[in-house]
Amino acid sequence: MAVYHDLKHPRKISEITDGEVAIYGTSDGGTTWYPIKVDSSGQLSIVSGLIPEAYDYISLTYTGSDLTTVVYRSGGSLGSIVATLTLAYTLSVLDSVTRT
Repeated sequence: MAVYHDLKHPRKISEITDGEVAIYGTSDGGTTWYPIKVDSSGQLSIVSGLIPEAYDYISLTYTGSDLTTVVYRSGGSLGSIVATLTLAYTLSVLDSVTRT
């Protein structure tokens, strides 16, 4: 029985149980392992970072001179939203970035 492995919330290798398959790769000789994702075109990508999904369009929204929203899309300007970053400021100093 196949078990779906949620790449947006990867688990540690030690948490993979019998009957599950996980593909991981390392770039530092085995100290740090990252889940690997195969996209619909068959390309491999490491699933980590703030935007782990493939995208081909980015739109930016400003409030005054502050960048407040970054929207990542797949399929061009009208494609599906992959991720949204919301940037928060205090007196024009960036305080936080939240991904949804």
